[in-house]
Amino acid sequence: MRMKKLAAVAAGSALAVGGLFATGSTASAGAAPSEIGVSADCWTTFNPGNPQGGPFTHTYRNCNPKAISVATGYRKDGQTVRVNSCRYVAAGATTSWRHSSSVKGAQYETHICRYPA
Repeated sequence: MRMKKLAAVAAGSALAVGGLFATGSTASAGAAPSEIGVSADCWTTFNPGNPQGGPFTHTYRNCNPKAISVATGYRKDGQTVRVNSCRYVAAGATTSWRHSSSVKGAQYETHICRYPA
């Protein structure tokens, strides 16, 4: 599935590599998080929290009542880049990605690829 632009950050966290750890959610094209059942039970973690260009693990928990398709990505210099292919995560389940390196100055995020129907 090719996306025109990464649609949203699942209500969770973003990692600013070489900077601060920021939390929150944003949404652009498509339904608002409240319209798709996103709650505070969704979360994203990064380990370590500030890899400075090094490797890290990115974990996401799906709080939606249905499976949702998500991918990892980052924002830097006004560009949004998807890092991994989309994958489905069952309701209430978690998934993790292991990144062998990170881009300094980028803000890593969990992106919604497909909203639950």
